[in-house]
Order: sequence, then structure tokens, then C-alpha cells
Amino acid sequence: TAENTYNLSEAKRLLEAANWKDTDGDGVRECVDCLYAENGDPLRFALLLDDTNQRFSDNGRVIAAQLEAAGFLVGIDMFSGERLAELQQEQRFDAYLSTFTITLPGMRYEATSTYGIESETRIGEFPMVWLYVPDEFYVAAPGVQNFSPQQGLPLWNMTEWAITK
Repeated sequence: TAENTYNLSEAKRLLEAANWKDTDGDGVRECVDCLYAENGDPLRFALLLDDTNQRFSDNGRVIAAQLEAAGFLVGIDMFSGERLAELQQEQRFDAYLSTFTITLPGMRYEATSTYGIESETRIGEFPMVWLYVPDEFYVAAPGVQNFSPQQGLPLWNMTEWAITK
């Protein structure tokens, strides 16, 4: 497997070839007869970060600096908790850095920070790149009681399901 290295000159060359050019000298590239954008639109990148973890904030700044050096206009939004979950579901971002947390009914919310610390201890610097945001929809026949799927865990309470006539 070829090593993926940061190569600013190659990134700029590829963007130029795709007709993303800095036409006004402000450091941000604009579309000039490029695909999938209108002429004059800036080359934007929206980064969503989980603000509960300093590592994500630090990594987000590095990502933003690298993209800006290539000519992107980078927007960083940092949230946590419910608002972060809402924004994740809306899927109006180009990249999202966050922890992986499972919240199930009956789970003690105050214990999640302890779970998070333990998870970080166990995974250390494990690299993970999500290439998509799952958009899942689960259904059950009308006679299934206690059907309560959670995103990413559709069968979490399967032992509680009951079928009635």
C-alpha cells in the first residue's frame, strides 16, 4: 500500500486542474467552470468537532491549517451533547471528529464520562476514519411490541420484543 503523505504542492496542482483557482488573490479558491459548483463559489470545507476532547480540537486545527494552505475556506463548528448529535444527524458537514458513544435507554448518563476515559485508555492512539454517516431507518410489523431500535444498534433490546396477535 502506498503511503499517504501530506503534499501541498500536489494538492494545489490537483485543485488547479479541477478549475478551483484563487481568482481574487485572497487565498481562497473559487470555482471557474468546475464540476459540481457554481462559478465564483468558494472552495468550502465544513468541519464538525466534538468539543469534549482536546485531541479533536487540536486535530481540527491541524486539518483546517492544511486545507487553508491549499486554498479552502474552512469553517469549524464545535459542539457537544445533544446539539452535536442533532448536527450529526443533519449531515451538513464535510468531516466530523468525535468520540463513539452508545447511549441506550436506562443507561446512566453521568457514567458516560468514566466510560469515555476507560475507552480512551484502551484504544490509545488507535486511528479511525469514518467514511460516511449511517442514515438508518428501522421498521417492524404492527404486532411487534417493545421494538425500539437505536441508530447503529438495531437489535440492542431484541430479547424484550414480543409478537402479539
